[in-house]
This record gives sequence, structure tokens and C-alpha cells, in this order.
Amino acid sequence: MTNTPVTLDLCQTVANTMEAQVLKGHYTAWSVKLPNLRMSAYFTDEWSPYRRSRYFNVENLHPSFDLASLTKPFFLPLLIKLGLTSFQKEHLCIPFSDLFRVPTFNDSHALNLFQRTNSSATLLDLLNHNAGFKAWNWMGKCAWHFGPDKTNAIAHVLGQSIESQKHRRNFLTDLCFLGHDAPLKSSTRTAPNKTIYSDLGYCVLAALVEESQHFKGWKLSLKELNETLGAQFSHASIPLPTVLKPVPFFPYLSFESEKTNALFNHHEDFGPIQDTNANILANLPTPLVSGHAGLIGNIVDCENALLHVINTHTNWASAADRFPTTRFQLGLDTVETLQSTAGIPSLEYSREEGIVGHLGYTGTSFWASQLDPAKSSIVLTNRTARRAAFGTSAPRILVTELTQGALTKRWVKILRHDGKETEIGLEDAAELCHEETEDRSLVWSHNMLHAPANLSDLRRAIHQLTW
Repeated sequence: MTNTPVTLDLCQTVANTMEAQVLKGHYTAWSVKLPNLRMSAYFTDEWSPYRRSRYFNVENLHPSFDLASLTKPFFLPLLIKLGLTSFQKEHLCIPFSDLFRVPTFNDSHALNLFQRTNSSATLLDLLNHNAGFKAWNWMGKCAWHFGPDKTNAIAHVLGQSIESQKHRRNFLTDLCFLGHDAPLKSSTRTAPNKTIYSDLGYCVLAALVEESQHFKGWKLSLKELNETLGAQFSHASIPLPTVLKPVPFFPYLSFESEKTNALFNHHEDFGPIQDTNANILANLPTPLVSGHAGLIGNIVDCENALLHVINTHTNWASAADRFPTTRFQLGLDTVETLQSTAGIPSLEYSREEGIVGHLGYTGTSFWASQLDPAKSSIVLTNRTARRAAFGTSAPRILVTELTQGALTKRWVKILRHDGKETEIGLEDAAELCHEETEDRSLVWSHNMLHAPANLSDLRRAIHQLTW
């Protein structure tokens, strides 16, 4: 089976399919990557290319999104597999309780956690959600904005002060046990088929990475990761000179700025991203880095990261000893049924190609072939957002990059409210977005209840175009 040829008809199919869900209110912005094709659409007041750089770059016309759980495969596992942490391939199947004998991991509080429970869990178990961690637990008082007492609110949950560096180090791992029945006692050694998709496991993995002796710090690690990938990822918990603000991931009102009452301009109370726990960790006086969510990036960043994910997968998979018994492979999801959002033609095709992928809560997903990494697709949306506009509404912009042979064509269209399309120059489009984001304010609406749409059919329809 060959890839669907990239034609103008395919571009129109993608645009029509994705925009139909915008009309239904299922999201306000989207990006799609198929072989030799990138497309994005959004309201011009939602994104400005100059958020990513003070200089215009056509790749910056693709908006950045809260990637949600795509953070899991694109962040810590890539840091590990690209050699940017103390973990090596030979550590993959060594129980954490034994890693204290490895010089680069001794005197680690996070490792002591595994020793205290006599757990046989390994790095592979954490990546594959088989370490015995529960799926999720509130990391503090469940509120988006703690105000000046946020430290005390979280400390109250722990029953301790977290102002000191020692308590900060212990916060993440202690919280995993607070009020629970030693979640690490079960592991794949005793329950080889037990998979619990766990955010907590990836939070503990972040602590393990941070406490290893050769760790360079999160800022430098993220910088090196971006340089290696050719990406511009940002993370909610890692303060950089320029931290990206993604397209809205929350229900919002769009106002002309001069009509906006400053008293209502509190949209950042929602937190830097959609995930509650990642927001809590990011808002600590000394932020803790979440490994399960928090990454912000655009379709180009994700495409570059996905290529490295697939290219490093085979090498590290050779050190794994339990892939056949697990749904996840080094943190990547696999296809179990034809109802998978991968949109594969048959289960036999999935096995032959080695199809792997991942989903994110905000409406993000990717699927790719291990046999041929060029066969990959990515869908990014902000399905947790909902829009209401007051005054003159901003138009939508549609960005297309189409590669045919050695030639890449790029063009932008303005999608107007009357259904008409107008082509516009790339730099003119950038200026239009800049003006609209300057002239309008997006305000989080506390009164707009929005249950995120089920995008399974949409994901399946787009991803199947790859195969």
C-alpha cells in the first residue's frame, strides 16, 4: 500500500474535514501533518508568528498548541534516548531499587522511593505504564489559580512545608504515596500484562532525571533538546527568556481591546496549560517539571520530534525484554483494534509496518510507521477551547505547505465569514495576525461550560490518509 498522493484535492479534503469541526464548535485552531503536507488554520487573533520569534519565518505561521500528553513521548523519553540524561540503554531493564549501585544514580531520593517499597519496577516499566502507579491524583488543591497562598495550599495537602529545597525535592515522590496503598509494589515482574496509563509515573520519571548526577538543569536540557531536534518547544514549568503562549486551550471571549474591561482580563488564571497537575507544579515558587504534560509547540516542532522518536526507537527497543506483553513500547502506543484512531487498513498492516503513536487530551495525536518513518501523520487541535466573539470578529487564516518532488509550495488564504477565500502573501498574513492579536483581547470565560468533543472519528479520518 502506498501513501495517498499529495494533490490540491487532498489539501481541500483536509481543510474541509478539519473546518467542519470548527463550525460545530469542537475547536478553534488546528494543524495537520501528512507525508509532504503541512496545514494549519486559526482565527487571526489567536496567534501571531512573532510569538515564536521577533523575525518572520514561514514555519512560525503554524500556531503553537498545548500538546498535553504528547509531552510524554516528545520530552523525557527523547532526552533519555538522545543521551541528554544519565540514563543509558543498558539501564532500561535494571530495577530502580538496584540503580543506586550505579555511580551516576547514587544518593537519589527518588530511587530511595523504589528501594523502600522493594519494587522491581524499571525504566522500561515507567515508560510503558507498567510500574504500578495509579493513573492520576490531584497534586494539591484542585483549583486553577491559588493566588498568594498557593504554596500553603499545596503544603497543606502534604502536611509539610515545601519551602526548603529538601522538601521541594521530596514533594513529587511523596505525593505519589500520600493516602494511597504503596502503588509501586506491583510491577511487570509480578503482573506482566498490567498496564495502567499513568501520569504519575512520568512525574516520578522527571524526578529521577533531575536527581541524576550528570543532569545539566532543565533550561539547558530543553535548549539542547531543541537544538538536536531543530525545534522550538517550550515547557510550562521551565522558565525561558521567551515562553510560548499557545492558541487558547480554554473557553474564551474575543473582544476589541479598547472595549475590554481590565477587570475581566484574567484569562491567565486558568494556568499556563490545560492540565491541572502540570499547572500546580509550574506555579510552585520553585517550579517542578511535569513529565506527563506541559510541552508547547507547533506542527513543525512535532514533525521534527516524531522523526527522532521513530529513529531512536529501534535502537533502544533492542534492549527491551518485554515488548510482546505490553500495549506500550518505550512509551509509544500501539494499535490493538481496527477502531484505533490510527485509521489503519488492517491489523496485519499495522504489525508489518510497526505502527506506533500517542494521543493528547487537548485533541492532539500522531501515528507513524517504524518500517518507513516518512509514513507519519500528526493532528493538533485545541478541543478544550470554545470561542465567543464580540464586535467585529477576526477572520480565519489557512496556511498550506505542499511538497512535490524537490519543490515546496507555500500559500495562505483568508477564510472570510461569507465563505469566500482570499489568497494573501506570507508576510502580509504575518502582519495581519500581529495586528489582530494586538487589537483584540482573548479573555477566559468562567461561564462558558464546554465538554471537549470526541474527536476519534476525525483523528481516524485524517490519520488514515497516511496509509
